[in-house]
Amino acid sequence: MHLNREYLCCADAQQAARHLAQSQPLPHDLSSHRDAAEYILSAIAEGWFMLPYWREPASYSREQFGEIHHHLQHHPGLPAAIKAAEAAVNHAKEVFKGPLFELFGSYRNNRLPDPLVMAKNAHQSCPRKPLDFSAWVFTAQEFCDLVDDVSARCQHVHQLADVITWPGMLDEAACLGGKVDRLRAIGRPDWITPIVKSVHYSYLSSSCDAELKRLVAGFSDGRAFVEFVARDRQARDSENQANWRATKAMIRNVAAVLADAKSYHQAVLTKLLRRDLGRHFCVKTVHGLEGTRLVITTDTHLELGDNAKITAPFDLVNWVLALDDAMAKQADDVFGYWEACKAADAALAAMYAAETVHDMAVSASS
Repeated sequence: MHLNREYLCCADAQQAARHLAQSQPLPHDLSSHRDAAEYILSAIAEGWFMLPYWREPASYSREQFGEIHHHLQHHPGLPAAIKAAEAAVNHAKEVFKGPLFELFGSYRNNRLPDPLVMAKNAHQSCPRKPLDFSAWVFTAQEFCDLVDDVSARCQHVHQLADVITWPGMLDEAACLGGKVDRLRAIGRPDWITPIVKSVHYSYLSSSCDAELKRLVAGFSDGRAFVEFVARDRQARDSENQANWRATKAMIRNVAAVLADAKSYHQAVLTKLLRRDLGRHFCVKTVHGLEGTRLVITTDTHLELGDNAKITAPFDLVNWVLALDDAMAKQADDVFGYWEACKAADAALAAMYAAETVHDMAVSASS
């Protein structure tokens, strides 16, 4: 949209527009402003402009100030911006299944602003609009500033829609370097972070976040960033596997101590664990909303049996022994630990199911 400020802000053109609006002939001294007056009347007819109520000085009244957003929502660029935003959002839903947009069009949580939300609220996104009305201060010049703000927001929406619909932009397998170059070329390096974190990497370590800031600042390129993340993840995976191997060894030691226990009294088991493994190990009673349960505290963040809801020390011992057997068959990660916990739960349930069947058989034979 081309905004002719010279026409809209000219007091003589506004006066000429008033004459034409009332079907009155233009005075000789205003005849040279006919084109400007017709431009003003066309803007009024389209709904996005209004003549100032006060003529000297040419300023808007309090009532007109309150109607500003009503007029701005008729901005000529809004329909095209909304159409482009709808097409971009529909395209994103088709090709990308993860979370991509912020609900309110902000950059929180490293997401792209929602172009449809931006387009529909563009007439209210006017940073230069005064918070309060002041008499004889808000003129056509300030009104044009708000029209320019809406035009800028519409341009922003079109730019964002072009980025979203750009081939491969939402494809995880597409080259990140090409996307970075594209965003830099259009002057939007601030969109690199949302694209990286929404499309390519949902989680980045602190060191990768620092490298991402270098990428946004232009001190690195997409290929170097991808290689850095790959090296970082490989190092962290190796460290994580080593930690879980140590956890497996700890569980094996706990199981070995419990397997040699001559008594299943809670205090006796705690004494054995602390004697052989250290003061951090004990059988602890945990009180919660679902009642009490027994767990084994360790020298790590894990509490063995935390989700098993075990109330008897004998069951806890058998659960840990089953956990140790299951851990040997699982991968060295947290998912393997969860699967081993499920296997231990199933083993404990199967033990009691077998005892129930045996008791029923004995009762039937007697």
